[in-house]
Order: sequence, then structure tokens, then C-alpha cells
Amino acid sequence: MRDSPYLLFTAFSLLISTLLGLAQADGWTIQTASFRDFRQATEKVEILESLGYDAYTEFAMSGGHQYARVRVGCFQTLSGAEQMARHLRDAVTAEAVPQLLTEGAAVESCTSVTVGFLKPQSWSIFNLSSDRVVFEVVVAGRVAFVQHREGRWSVLQSAPTPSSEQGDPEGPFVQEQVVGRPLVMLQRGDRVVATCPGHLLWQSAGVVVVDDGNAILSCQPGSVAAP
Repeated sequence: MRDSPYLLFTAFSLLISTLLGLAQADGWTIQTASFRDFRQATEKVEILESLGYDAYTEFAMSGGHQYARVRVGCFQTLSGAEQMARHLRDAVTAEAVPQLLTEGAAVESCTSVTVGFLKPQSWSIFNLSSDRVVFEVVVAGRVAFVQHREGRWSVLQSAPTPSSEQGDPEGPFVQEQVVGRPLVMLQRGDRVVATCPGHLLWQSAGVVVVDDGNAILSCQPGSVAAP
């Protein structure tokens, strides 16, 4: 039986909507569940929010039915979303899949995650101050120095002069444990928001450097848009 004009038009419309969504997307998010019952979606969001995650719902159609998706956060890159998705699957929820951010999604801000280096067998913090942190790494028997400063990672050609200033350990980021997993949270007003999985190593000017088990990376949440 030949497809009806209505079915062909519907399929074409869905294709165009998908392509427009891909073109307009400017970030990534994580889908943790999808429910026919909006009450179940709301309950899931409340659980995630109670743990500090920036969770929200959005509606979608599939097979002629409306679903309420439960999604978490906004990340500027796929790798950043994948890092948080691994944490969620390990600690919080069975499903956590990175998805393109839908235009107009109810997120507070997008986090930029940048890998400084994959952890070799030997590495340590060489020096830290209020404006930078320097790591000493040994790769194939050779010593190198990796620095995070002013929001950027760089490899130094030689050992820098150590700063006598050890930096201010106080800041907007705090270390927490969520379901037994390390998670760095950002203090935002009267609440804390999940920012970056891992152990907090250093922070300065709205940027935090963490050890996520496999790599040393930096996380920088964007500013919250005005209502």
C-alpha cells in the first residue's frame, strides 16, 4: 500500500524539525528518563534537584504520544556532557545519555569543561597560587609542566618559579559526596548546584580544576541569564 500524503507530510515535517533543532542547538544536555505521566517526571526532577543537579522537564512527541523528558544541565561540548553522564550513571540514575540541547531549554547556564591532561602514572601539583595551578607530570621518563591560568591550559617549556603565595582555598566551589561519588558543587545564592564530577584541586575566579579519576580538567559554569 502506498504511503498517504498525510504520512509523507508528517515524516517530512519531523525531518525538518530535527534538522532545525540540530542547526539551532548551542550546547548539550543529559537525558535521564522519559515518562508518559508528567507527575512521574516531576518526581524525578525533584529527586535530582534535591541532590543539587540542574534538572528540568521538556515535552516531546513520539509515536503519537506526548512524553515528559527529564534532563540535566547544559554543557558547551559533548565531552563535558559525557563526563557528567558517566557520573550520573555510576551514582544516581540508570539512564544518562547526552543529547543536543533544545532551543529554549529551562537551564540556568552552560558549563565549559576542558581537559588539561590525561593522568599519567606519575603526576603531582608543583605549585599553586590565587591565579594559577601548575602540575608536574612524567611521561615516558620525561618531566613536563602543565599550567592552568586565566581559564586556559598550557604546557611550559621549563619549571616555573614557584610562587610563595599558596592561594585562597575559599571560593564558590565546594567538595561534596553524592551517593558515595565525589562531586564539585557551585554555591549559587542560597543553594548549591552540581558542576563537575571529581575531586576539587584548585579554584579561582569562577573556574575549578578537578581530578575526575582519568584526567585533570577544568570546569567553568557560565553566568546565569537574567529572568
